[in-house]
Amino acid sequence: MGNKSSSLQNVLNQAPLPAPVRAALSDQPAPPPPPPPQPTGPPAGYLGSMDQGSWDIYSQLETTQEMSGLKLDPYNSFCNSSYTSSETLNKQCNNLTEFNCKQVGCCVFTSNKKCEAGGQNGATYSPNLDYYYYRNKCYGNKCAK
Repeated sequence: MGNKSSSLQNVLNQAPLPAPVRAALSDQPAPPPPPPPQPTGPPAGYLGSMDQGSWDIYSQLETTQEMSGLKLDPYNSFCNSSYTSSETLNKQCNNLTEFNCKQVGCCVFTSNKKCEAGGQNGATYSPNLDYYYYRNKCYGNKCAK
């Protein structure tokens, strides 16, 4: 029986066995497992453009905060820069779109479908209007309801 046991041992020594099984069959401790592979390169899903995008968002937020500190009002700035005379202001108002005309505080959008210099009391140069818009609110007897 001694022969069979040593031939089994020879077979076991030559067989490709996993390290824990081989350690259990031998008197020596099993070798430690190999370390996990180290990742190479950036993490999965990472794009280099993400850094630039993050910086752009940060820069935009910083710029927005700085601009809000200036307390700019583009609609009233238009009125302040164009008001050298009422005729000049009227010409500048004539160049505005309907949307912008209804936003500024120195122009009105008239029932004649024109943007003219004016205010809450109406157009400066067109006193007899059916209605007009000042700051996006309709004034007059014929406003659409």
